[in-house]
This record gives sequence, structure tokens and C-alpha cells, in this order.
Amino acid sequence: MDTRVPGGSAASASAVSGMSVPIGHGKWTGRTVFELHSPTAVPEGMEQESIQKLVAKQIVKMVKNDKWPEQSRNVVDGKGKCLGVTYEKSAPRVSSMSQTQIKIAALINETLWETMAGQDFEWTSLQVNVNTISSWHQDSNNVGASCILLLGDFDGGEFLHSGGYSSSDTGVWVPFDGGCLHASEDFDGYRISIVAFQHSSSHRLDDDTKEQLVGMGFRSRLLMSGRNGEGRVDPWVCSMVSTIAAPAVPSQPRSNRIMVELCTSASSRLGRRTVHSHGCEVVRVTIDDDLTTDIGLHKALDAVKAFVGPNILVWVSIPCTGGSPWQRINAAKSERARRLIEGHYRLFWALFANVKKVAEVVFKLGGYIAMEWPRSCAYWLEQDVQQFVSQLGLQSVYLDGCMFGLVSQYGANSCLLYTSPSPRD
Repeated sequence: MDTRVPGGSAASASAVSGMSVPIGHGKWTGRTVFELHSPTAVPEGMEQESIQKLVAKQIVKMVKNDKWPEQSRNVVDGKGKCLGVTYEKSAPRVSSMSQTQIKIAALINETLWETMAGQDFEWTSLQVNVNTISSWHQDSNNVGASCILLLGDFDGGEFLHSGGYSSSDTGVWVPFDGGCLHASEDFDGYRISIVAFQHSSSHRLDDDTKEQLVGMGFRSRLLMSGRNGEGRVDPWVCSMVSTIAAPAVPSQPRSNRIMVELCTSASSRLGRRTVHSHGCEVVRVTIDDDLTTDIGLHKALDAVKAFVGPNILVWVSIPCTGGSPWQRINAAKSERARRLIEGHYRLFWALFANVKKVAEVVFKLGGYIAMEWPRSCAYWLEQDVQQFVSQLGLQSVYLDGCMFGLVSQYGANSCLLYTSPSPRD
């Protein structure tokens, strides 16, 4: 991301210097109170995060295939609409969305969960802008920081902010203060900008609507049920404190259970924070930690041993590449293919050796183990794996991901899990 003072005309520069922009931000001070001190500033430590390139392409494709209305905002020239909570006649409402737009919102929300949610970012709304240019303006009715994502293939089109920085990078969620002046430059090509923010009146929605939004993947304590209509928000009062009555989700809850993921990604869906994960500590052992090494092994062991109590779950996701049924065909193709398959098996045995060490400690502590591979993976047939399952008394559970709405771009993900009895129940 470029860092420079935004350019523009003399009029726009004068507008920036002449505008009194609030400084500060809001914070949750208890389970039901949000202190509002000019709440749109970016919290200290919140950083930009990139999304997966494949997902970015999919969002662009879906946006291109849908129809978007001309925007009614005077400061914006182009098409687009707000998905999620918006404002109409002094009352909050959820915008009408096509089936495609609902899917677009859910996919965008997924990227936010994987990137910004871990930094305590909250949002109720997604402003989707399609080939738009905006003049200098401030956002209203926001609470908390905003994040912007640029997508598409274009030249120019920088996002400008009076805080002294700009961004033209695509596929990156960039946090910014929507209460300060910002704009975008002219461009050539196809440009999408998506702004995620928290609408200040979201707590006034009825509970059914809130649950609908949560089901789409929006994340905000203002969407917790049972508190509609209570509290008030005044985003432009710099020195006064306002309150919103809504149940809070502590950013660092006290842990009453722990899940250690072995061979996972740094932003795994299984370990992401949700409204249901209160009190659950998540430790991820990724490829960067390398479970085949002492460093990776001790990261897992240290996490397990440091936790007090039996509520320990170790979830094992060793790559299944070498055990894929397709390897039977690949092995017949060439010597090079056979060597690659042998390499996958060597990695499997190195990882499995340390998995057994972790499992031994977990079971002594009264914890639980879960292993997952595709149902047809040849690793299940290995004698050492079968002995491991038998010795620990693990049980089998067959499932298809599509039964739970977990479908990859290639279709339903069928897996076989071996778990200890209690988690299965």
C-alpha cells in the first residue's frame, strides 16, 4: 500500500484542511456497554490483510454477472448498493438483495472472518461499488473502523484518505477511519470497491432480522438478539459518551477449553472466532511451524501441557496427497511421478510420527483426538494408522461436507473422522 498525502484539486485540499474531523474511537467496556468517543478511528494495531486470489476472482465474476443500480449518493458516480444494514427514513433496514447478491455478501463476509475478524473488526454492512468514482466525503451512521477492499483489473483508481495514505492494491482489506475525508481517483478498466462497516443503528433491528444477518456471516455485537431498540448512538459527539445496549463478545475470553490444530492454515475456518467460540483457545500448527521438526512438535506439546483441565481437542489434518486414489494412476505414468508420490509418503510418515507423540500426551491428560482424511484415502489402510486407531480406541464417523453446507469449488468434501467417544456424542 502506498503511503502519501492524498492529491487532488485545491478545492479538495482546502476541504480537508478546513474540516473538523473527530479523533478517537469507541470501545466495549462491559458485556452491554459501548463507549462512543468519535468511534470511527482505526484501533491501534489493526493491520491490512490479503484475501485468497481464487476467492477474489470469484467475487469479481459474481459481481460482473449481477445487475447493480445507479447509486443515489451525490458524492459517488457509478453503480452499486449496500448489502446488509442500511438506513431509510430515519430507520435501519436490511436492503433487498438478489440471490446472487446474498451469495456475494456471504463470500465477502467469509474473507472478513478469515482476515479481519481476528483483529476484533466488526461489520453489519457491505457497500459494494461497481466502477465508481467518489469525491471527498465523510461516512455517516458508522460506528467502529471501516475496511475497504479493491478488486478487478484497472489502472489508477486509488483510494485516497485525508489521514495521509492511499491504496491501489487489489485483494487486500485495508482498515480506515470513515469519519475522515476520503475519495477515489479516476481509472481505466473494471474496478470494484467494497467497504465493510458497522451501521450505528443496527441494534434497533428486530431479532429475526438480526439472526438473518448473522446467518449470512455478518459479525457485530449490535446484531445480538434480545436488545433491539435499546441504547443510542451519536457518532459525531467527540467528547461525550454514548451507550449501546448489546451483549458483548469479549475479545480475549478466559479459556475453558482448547483446540490444537495440526497441519492447518494460519486462517483455518475450523479455528476462526465466532459467537459460539467464547472461552475456546485455538492453537494452530501450520506449515511454517513444520510439525516434522522439534519446533513444530514442541509448539503443539507446549500448548497441550500448559492447559489446565481435560477439555483438550487435537484436530489432525495431515495432507492426504500421497493417499489419493489418483496416485494409483499417476504411479503408472512415469518414474518421476512415482518419486513424487514417495515424497508425499515420506512427509506423511514424518508428520504421523509426531502426531502419535502429541496424541499420547493428550490421552494421558484426558483429552481427545480427531483425524480427518477423505474416505478413500489410502493412508487409512496403513498398518501403523490402524494400530494407532485401535490402541487409542478411536471411533469412526462418516460424513459428507455438503450435509453441513461445506462444499468446495470441486464439489462435496467426503471425509472420515476418527474421534474419541465424547466429542462424537
